[in-house]
Amino acid sequence: MRALAALFVLAVPVCAFPAGVYLWANGATLAGTALASVTALAVLAAVGAAVPRARRGVAWSLALVVAADGAWVVARLAGRSAPPPGMQVCVNSDCGPRGSFWQLVPPEHEAARAGLYLAKLVGAMRGAEFDHFDRLLDTEYGRLTPAWRSLPNSLLMFSSPSRVEYLRWVPPGREHLRCLVFLHGFGGELTPYLRAMVESPLGETSAALAPALDSVGWWPSERGLGVVRALTDRYLPPQCDRDRVYLVGLSNGSIGAARIFSERAPRSAFRGAILVSGGGDFETEAPSETRWLFLTGAKDPRFGAEELRRIADGLARDGAAVMFQSIAGADHFLLLTHQAEWTRAARDWLDANEPPGRGARGSEADAP
Repeated sequence: MRALAALFVLAVPVCAFPAGVYLWANGATLAGTALASVTALAVLAAVGAAVPRARRGVAWSLALVVAADGAWVVARLAGRSAPPPGMQVCVNSDCGPRGSFWQLVPPEHEAARAGLYLAKLVGAMRGAEFDHFDRLLDTEYGRLTPAWRSLPNSLLMFSSPSRVEYLRWVPPGREHLRCLVFLHGFGGELTPYLRAMVESPLGETSAALAPALDSVGWWPSERGLGVVRALTDRYLPPQCDRDRVYLVGLSNGSIGAARIFSERAPRSAFRGAILVSGGGDFETEAPSETRWLFLTGAKDPRFGAEELRRIADGLARDGAAVMFQSIAGADHFLLLTHQAEWTRAARDWLDANEPPGRGARGSEADAP
């Protein structure tokens, strides 16, 4: 019994740390209170194990905590709206309107802010950059409609080559579409970034697949490569043209693009790549037939424009078709802050790089 009590006591700090970070980031929200109650459960269980006379009171307390959390979970699930038309949540080829129930309970906004504060705690983001992104998260998540907020919390999604979890957007009623495979950056947030893509000129003529790797988003890993390969080999929607698949990499996703296009198997699925706020060096010579669009913020402190220009110039010297655009006034978060500028540039670039026989808007019917 003492060993059991000691085990619960050791579990308290393990539970308290994430609960504390969550509450620090978001205040005493319902989600934070529910998370903090996990620590309370560990404390009560430890008391019950160590003090036999207190077990009846502990049992009632445990029941009250579980009932309160259960009521909140039911309320969260019951209040969900239908996702935006054309948006689906997929695990491999199984696609539907919702994710797993446990991915629908904690709000993605709150989880993202907790992750941001954890990044601050470990020194990954501080100062003006932290303050800027903190405000930006509030702004962008505040713009989401109930339909967008009904999507699962992407920070609770995890992909492997055998089980790819992703969000899929297909414009209703459209066929012969481009397909954009979006690789997220560090942090793992998907919803505001995907909204910025599909509620723009890009979303009018393109399907979009957004796999959720994990909260780190290290796409150059073997697991990351395997997820991209599985997605493009087996799970492209039938509305997509196989010769019009493009990779869109954000930050860590752009670093992953360098690894993907260094290997023949994954790169063969793509006609080209759009790298937003990032890029990486290639392990082998990049294929000369690949088309590249680099979009960077002139004030990006993480991926300087000069460094990305060097990478782009190297690809051009190897014979690849490369376009480089630095957006004035933009920083590392240009995908959100300069949505109109980057989506317009991406749409124009895609139209200019259609396969032979395609029209400017992408379908064969548009061709002269």
